[in-house]
Amino acid sequence: MCEGISCTTPLQIVQILSALLTPAIALMVAYVAYQQWQTNKATLREKLFEQRFKIFRETQFFLTKYSQSDRPNSDQIYSYLDTAQRARFFFGKEFHEGLFEIFIKAQRHSTVVRRLDKSNTDSLKWEEHFDEIAEIEEYMDRRLSGLFDHFGKFMDFSKHI
Repeated sequence: MCEGISCTTPLQIVQILSALLTPAIALMVAYVAYQQWQTNKATLREKLFEQRFKIFRETQFFLTKYSQSDRPNSDQIYSYLDTAQRARFFFGKEFHEGLFEIFIKAQRHSTVVRRLDKSNTDSLKWEEHFDEIAEIEEYMDRRLSGLFDHFGKFMDFSKHI
């Protein structure tokens, strides 16, 4: 009598291999699907990073205007409003509120300075608003110096690499 594998017929071997082929193909398909998922996830993270970095650069540019004593004009202020609004979608509501506060301060600064410029540079009026203007400019400097910390937790991929 025949015992073990030496007694299997070629037909039985084909049947065994056929039965093993289906799970092997399923494993390969699952592996390919997993790899595609990982690739898509990395692509999404890269695109998200690019959009967040764009908002970071726009905010940095806007705040730098104040540290260089180069006040942004109305078009730049309203352009920054667009930046702050986009931040809500890429960073969340709390983050958006912080950037929107920068817009509000910039708008107030612009309004006060424009009114004072129109008042024929009356020194008493400038003195009256000097503290408010200085406070806003200091606020902008603080936000600029803390910009990397503020954006950092959203931009750091070292934990995920």
